[in-house]
Amino acid sequence: MTNRATTVWWVNRSSIIIRLQLLLTILCLLNAPVILSAREANTQDDVLSKVTIGLLAHDPGRLWSWTRREDGVVFHVDLVFNSLNFPLYSGTIRPNAGWNISSTGATSSIFGGCLWERTFENGLYISTGIGLALHDGELGYDKSDRKALGSRVLLRIPFEIGYRLTNKYGVSFFYEHKSNGFLFEDNEGLDEIGIRISYFY
Repeated sequence: MTNRATTVWWVNRSSIIIRLQLLLTILCLLNAPVILSAREANTQDDVLSKVTIGLLAHDPGRLWSWTRREDGVVFHVDLVFNSLNFPLYSGTIRPNAGWNISSTGATSSIFGGCLWERTFENGLYISTGIGLALHDGELGYDKSDRKALGSRVLLRIPFEIGYRLTNKYGVSFFYEHKSNGFLFEDNEGLDEIGIRISYFY
């Protein structure tokens, strides 16, 4: 009875996280015209520096994590903020936050951290950073089709190279790795890779 109750509680918690992520995504999309209109009328600095959406292959294998257990894609949203930004090595460091929603019910996550980004005169831009991710996946080897991630909170390291199509829009190739850095015994890690589209403020 205890195992059954624990399973039901965990499924319900995972469902709540996914629903909240979907709600946040829908709200962002619905409010995009309002945000853009307000920006045109606002003379103050923008709260956001960049909004990015993407479709990423989930746990493709043979990358940093190497092994593959999970399948599907993730719907990716990344918000980069203007607050607390400062220049470093011809680029700028800014805080960011976002979420990845699995299309198959595999591991989903929310994340936050800081990014360093540099844009070149020819329109190319690169970014990397470090942060933390909170996920709803497995901690141990309880399921053969789920990664053993070891801890509920993981380190997150993203890499991006993109091109500014216009002053406002860009497209990029993106990769992120999440793991506990071998702070715990189980640490299979998780990779996601794909294409992102960005709106720059």
